[in-house]
Amino acid sequence: MNKAKIFRIATWSAVAVAAGILIGLKGILPNAELQEHVSTGTARVGGPFDLTSQTGEKFNNARLAGKPYLVFFGFTNCPAFARPRSTS
Repeated sequence: MNKAKIFRIATWSAVAVAAGILIGLKGILPNAELQEHVSTGTARVGGPFDLTSQTGEKFNNARLAGKPYLVFFGFTNCPAFARPRSTS
């Protein structure tokens, strides 16, 4: 490698490191804008449920009392029965 190429690589590396440091410092500087937490209330979805596992074991919302949870009903791979889910 010639000296000019090494100099270019070193210069661009220094610029990238300096940019990364400046971007990182932007979040901790005193005049950085703080995002205010805005609550939109509580969700009014869901409710009690009773399910049966693949082994026949009963499962309901009482087993998850006091813990946050999310239930999604969907297939991970079923090309013969369902069309692909849209990402839009």
